[in-house]
Amino acid sequence: MNLAHTLALLRSNLVGVALGGLVLLLAGVSFWRSDALDAAEKQLAAKQVQANRLGRNVKQAAQLPEQATDLAAARRTVEARILRGTEIGPHAEFFYRLERAAGVKLTELRPQPVPPPPKGATPRVIPVPFSLSLQGSWPQVLGFLELLEADERYVRVQTMSVVANPTSRHEALSVTVAVELLGRP
Repeated sequence: MNLAHTLALLRSNLVGVALGGLVLLLAGVSFWRSDALDAAEKQLAAKQVQANRLGRNVKQAAQLPEQATDLAAARRTVEARILRGTEIGPHAEFFYRLERAAGVKLTELRPQPVPPPPKGATPRVIPVPFSLSLQGSWPQVLGFLELLEADERYVRVQTMSVVANPTSRHEALSVTVAVELLGRP
């Protein structure tokens, strides 16, 4: 076969040659753009995730005013329960009120030094430590601890030691308690 014969054959089958060229062209373009399909699928998935998130935000935004009101009320409640760390008087009155209610005898009430805040940001709340010594019967001591736990203030009992009179079981127990109240600096 020579070149003239091949050209004549191609001219006689022009439609087939054109379709074959088109198939080769489309195969090359699809091979060249095959990585673009993966990138487009990833982009579509990212946009679907973002659209779902925005849809949930819009749906939940209808409840936002009620939630903001509830949050503000909860913050006011917490603020009322937190005391000023520098004011010792209200803290002492708190313990004396518990003493009267439980029927124990508060023999010692000592405020402890407030630990220094950690370096960095200023803390919003600080522990205000106290050391208490009290005397009373076992039910009175338990009543004092229950009142301490049930009060509206945030109180954490750090340590507690109970000493009984070894000669008489009917005499008062001596109790030493280290507590922390939550306060503002």
